Amino acid sequence: MLTWITGWLPFDPIVAIAAALNILWAGGKLVRQSIGGLMDEGNKNTADAIKKILDRETVSKGLEYHQLRYRESGNVLWLEFHLLFPKGTLLEDAHNTATELEITIKKNLNTQANITTHLEPIELHDAIHSETHD
Repeated sequence: MLTWITGWLPFDPIVAIAAALNILWAGGKLVRQSIGGLMDEGNKNTADAIKKILDRETVSKGLEYHQLRYRESGNVLWLEFHLLFPKGTLLEDAHNTATELEITIKKNLNTQANITTHLEPIELHDAIHSETHD
């Protein structure tokens, strides 16, 4: 249309090149995202945010955590970690604390998340894990 209106012939190839570059750029981004999803690629920002929340919350509650794993599937974050409690902590208290922590994580990350927390006693942790890996 610009070539017809102005009579300037280079408009047509310039617009065609710009359209082709746009298609290549968008296609490249789609391929990159697809490969990242298939390879279970981690997101450093998500990992840092999760660790920051867990570090802050577990220290404030006198707990520890380990074996943090997460993955993103579409718009859902799947998160799993082991939460270590002092020996003798009632299961009901540990469960309530873990539930509070899960709610805090969901609020702070502001995303839909499915969180699985594995509860363990701190004192028996090393012995329990060495038996299961023998």
